[in-house]
Amino acid sequence: MKIRSTSFALAALAIAAAGVLLVTNRAGARSHAGRLNAGQESQAPTGVSWQLSEAPQMQMGVRDKFGTLGGYDATFTVTSARGEHTRKTVHVRGDEFKYVLFPENFPNYIEEKGRFSWTCTVRGRVVVHGAFSYIQLPRGGTELVVPRNY
Repeated sequence: MKIRSTSFALAALAIAAAGVLLVTNRAGARSHAGRLNAGQESQAPTGVSWQLSEAPQMQMGVRDKFGTLGGYDATFTVTSARGEHTRKTVHVRGDEFKYVLFPENFPNYIEEKGRFSWTCTVRGRVVVHGAFSYIQLPRGGTELVVPRNY
């Protein structure tokens, strides 16, 4: 699976193909204003200048499927190719899924491109793990690559 942080024009094209209303401001920039159903007219506000923000983020999650532990602390550790580590601990209740986003939820963001591995530790034991890569694109932007079979 590949997730791309694309140029604004490509993002707008993808949004338009998904049936989402695009609003053009006075400068000619387009952005997402809301989803329309077939035959529905736009009620988008006029005179508003919209801005767009995109970022490739890796979502990692864990779940005790049957809620056997009742509740627990899950520590997600992300490791760079150079061996640098950053950690985020979250409390999980029952059988709920708990997710973290890299780099957003991690206090010591590792600013580099390349391959990363991650683990989730519960009560001193690694319970899930994975990998992902951030690749710098030749014309700017970043591609997040998540291998299918890690």
